[in-house]
Amino acid sequence: MAELKNTFTGGKMEKDLDERIVPTSQYREALNISVATSEDSDVGAAQNILGNVKVTEAIQSRTMAMGKEYAGDNYHVAEVIDPQTSMLYRFIHTASTSQGIWMDRIVEFDTQSSLDIPWDQKENAVMVDIFKVESTIDTHNTSGPCPTSTNKSYITIDKNVNQIRWGMKVEGVGALIAPVGVDVTIEDVNYSTGNITLNQPLTIASGAVTIPIVILGDRNLSFGDTNNIKNITGINIIDGMIFWTDNFSEPKKVNIERSKDGCDSVNAVGYVPGRGIDKIDDFNQHTLLIVNDTNPQNCTIDDQFGCTP
Repeated sequence: MAELKNTFTGGKMEKDLDERIVPTSQYREALNISVATSEDSDVGAAQNILGNVKVTEAIQSRTMAMGKEYAGDNYHVAEVIDPQTSMLYRFIHTASTSQGIWMDRIVEFDTQSSLDIPWDQKENAVMVDIFKVESTIDTHNTSGPCPTSTNKSYITIDKNVNQIRWGMKVEGVGALIAPVGVDVTIEDVNYSTGNITLNQPLTIASGAVTIPIVILGDRNLSFGDTNNIKNITGINIIDGMIFWTDNFSEPKKVNIERSKDGCDSVNAVGYVPGRGIDKIDDFNQHTLLIVNDTNPQNCTIDDQFGCTP
């Protein structure tokens, strides 16, 4: 029997002509194929397109391994590939009511890595912006160990200590009553003991058993919320920096390597045993500022008593 062989060098689908007169270098219909464009003998040959493979895991697996379950709480915002390094950068908005953490993140993935390489060798947190934390107050008092411990509150919370930071604002909810017309902010966090110092005294409603607390921080990445994810209208990578705009707020940029240093848990403060995650994870801690390769822990000065003025 004669062998019929047709090469699709035209690389074109022709659906207008009758199938009996479609040129030999074109085709009538195709599904999940591509046409080889090499200069070898297979030029013009139809070949199957491979299926997709799940490659990015850090947003799910790493946080799950750390005891933070964010499955179903992540919202894809945008992505960009650095043509110089083939690194993929994903913009992620995470809103987890179950964990009590709201944050925006930029995550790096090495697209050139083999699929059998562990995810933690090819994925890195570039920037983590935690802007809302929910927890429950364990202990509360208005007297502290220092001579200057007046008109303040001293609290411990049951989880998410490692996700809060100096300067975040405390909101009064439920049994927690904050002073009217005054901002209550975090003045100091002792990550070793879990003790948190607030700049104003709080009042706890009489007889309260559960005392929820909401802690808010400034948003830097500001990818929107679950009902209104921002549309990134322009994004690019130039000289190791990510530039983007959402046509709403001011254009932004991130120095990739310096920001990754700020996410490295080696640079982070110690964790609080039994309060939230077992150790600080790159993808769960707010990115710290890197200045001259030194990572400051707190913007405070201790006096002669070892206290924060």
